[in-house]
This record gives sequence, structure tokens and C-alpha cells, in this order.
Amino acid sequence: MLKSNLLKLRISPDKSITPIYVRENNYELRKRASAISEIFANSIGRARKELDEQTSRFRKGKGDRKINGAFVELLYDRCTFEAATDVEVVRIRQRLFEEAAKRFPVGTTADDEARSSIVAGVGEELGFTADEVERLMFSDLKEAQLLESFEELSPVELIKRYNLALAQGALVHSYGMTVILGADSPQRIRQLFRYLKFFKLMFSVNYSGEQVRVKIDGPISVLEQTRAYGVRLASFLPALLLLSDFEMEAEVKWKRKRCYLHLSPEDGLTSHYRDVGAWTPPEMAQFRDRVVELAEPGTAVAESNAIISLGGKDVLIPDLVLKRGDRKAYLEIIWPWRKVNWKKHFSIFKKHSPDNAFLVVSTRSTGSEAALHCDDPRVIFYRLTPPANKAVKAVEGYLNPRPGGLL
Repeated sequence: MLKSNLLKLRISPDKSITPIYVRENNYELRKRASAISEIFANSIGRARKELDEQTSRFRKGKGDRKINGAFVELLYDRCTFEAATDVEVVRIRQRLFEEAAKRFPVGTTADDEARSSIVAGVGEELGFTADEVERLMFSDLKEAQLLESFEELSPVELIKRYNLALAQGALVHSYGMTVILGADSPQRIRQLFRYLKFFKLMFSVNYSGEQVRVKIDGPISVLEQTRAYGVRLASFLPALLLLSDFEMEAEVKWKRKRCYLHLSPEDGLTSHYRDVGAWTPPEMAQFRDRVVELAEPGTAVAESNAIISLGGKDVLIPDLVLKRGDRKAYLEIIWPWRKVNWKKHFSIFKKHSPDNAFLVVSTRSTGSEAALHCDDPRVIFYRLTPPANKAVKAVEGYLNPRPGGLL
């Protein structure tokens, strides 16, 4: 995450805040991105002190120093440094100091031979060569750690990551954000809420006409661990960018002013998170086709983009919506590969879900005991294949209620 002094943000008279993005096809920026990446790649196996010296020169070199510094910080985040074994380091240093005390003074030019003798002797005693002792004696210090690995980025990827980091940096100091969801698939919407829960963000779902609004608390509105929460909120942004249709507005604090950051797919920011929500399992297509086959004449079946709030405790994201006249019913499938805390999930579902919400649930996700103890007729259990016939029967009972019927 970029520090505030590396952010380039512009405040407009209307209090909107705009990150000053850079173009990915900027030739000079690509050259600089390539140069700094090469410095990191060539430093594997070397001490951090050497890398720090080279990156310091790069920061002060040609071009915008804020952008140079941001490139450096983003690449440091992709490094793994070798940590010294504390016991070995402390033991080596202890023995060196003990031997040096016996031959005091040691360390002057005249006593270079004595120093070498002490280093060699301690190394032989502890099973190290003299060169290894020289390397290990202060290896627990940060600047002495070795660069073990580096995840390289192409120049274009680094520029994209820089643009994203500008928006993330603003969110670290936000009061909260509101996301208006568009017509994305249930898989992508469900993926978004998985990320919300993964980053432990506090959110609520509200409705304004046909629009679904997700309000997410910001770090300034949280009483404790403000910085940590802000980093989690900023880390959530790449997950939001996986959606193809959204609008986001965040209220942020920048230079002691309350400003507003607006983002949408038109800003051109890209996510580096894996997009598993773009994948539709073939089982889903087969189930949908079978539901269409079995539905009564006059019942329309479509993919759902609804989000149903479950009392602020959770959300229901249906896969299908079935409509007949002015009545509609929602159907969500819980597949065997989804992890579900069934006891908690069902309790919330039973208490807060509307009458027109139905679940088709795999016992592999919930355990076989769940089917024995569930008394809600809107929940249909299965083991291997979702039973389209049972799901349609339950839903049609709601869409076309009959006297003395189930619902």
C-alpha cells in the first residue's frame, strides 16, 4: 500500500477527488518501470542494503520522484527476504565478542590479522567458514537480509498496479463507500461478497427502486484498528474491479478535507485478483435448462441479478428467478464445492428470508444431518445432482398457490 506522500490526487472545486493516473503506453514510464524491475530481479541473493542503495538512486533519478518512489514501494511488496536464524546469529556474535574482549583492542588496521584469526577460530568452533561468519554475524539486521525471491511484473503490469494503488491509497483514509451493483452474474456477485467477508468488512445491503446498494463502513468510522481496517478496505478494491457493471462512491479524508472518490469500469482500472466468478459450472446450465423444461406454461425462467439482504447478517444471491404474472420466486443453489456453515446459514435464512426465496442444497456442503433436522419446505436437499423437478414443484407452489396448498 502506498504511503500518503507518494499519492498524486487532485481535488476539484466540487470536492471530488481524482487520482492522477498515468497512461500505460507512456514510453518513458515503461522504460523506468523496466529499469527498476531489472534492479530487483538482478538483486536476488544480495543483501537488502545493496538493493536499498540502488533503489535510492532510482528514486532520485530521471522523472517524477513520486512515481519513481511508488514503483519502488510496489516492487518491495513483491519481495521475500531471507530471515536469519536468530539462535545462530546470537551465538556467533556472543562468541566473537568474548574472543575479542580477550584480545582487546581488536578492529584497528594494525590488528586486522587478529580480527581475521578470531573470525576463523569462532567459525571453526561453531562449524562455519570465516566467510560465513562474516556474513552471519549481523545478518539479523534488516539491511543484511538477503533477497530470496522476487515476483517480477512487466512494465505495463507495474503501471497498471500503480494506477490501482493511487485509488487504494485514497480509500485507506475513507469514511466509507457505497457500491451500486449492475447486471453482473450471480457468480460474480457472490464472489464479491466472499471478498467482503474475507477482508472482514462491515457492510449492509439497501435497495433504491431496482438498484442494489452495498454500503461498506470505512476506517474513519471504525473506532479501533483504523489503519488495519483501512488497508483491508483498500485491498477489497481489486475484488470490486472484477465486476463488469458497478458504480462506487467513497467519502475520503484528504488534506483535512472531506472529498468524494468516484469509480466505475470506465476509469480503466484492472484487477490482479483471480476472477473465478466469471466461470459458470456446466451443472448450472444443465439445471437451468431442466427447470425451463419442467416449469408450467406461463412461467418465465431467467438468470437472477437480485441480492436479498438477510437481516443485515448475510445475503442471499439467487441463481434463477421464476416469474408468473406479478409474482416471482428466487432459487439459489448451494453446490457441493461451496463451504457453508449450515447451522448458522440456515438459522439466518429461516428468520430473515422472504417467502419467495428457495434453496437447493447439497448435503456434501452441509452434512447429511442437516436434511434430517430441516423443517423448512423452501429448502430442497440433494446429494449428487440438484433435483430440478422438486425445485420446480416447490417454486410453482408459491407462484400458483392453490387452496389448501403448501404455501
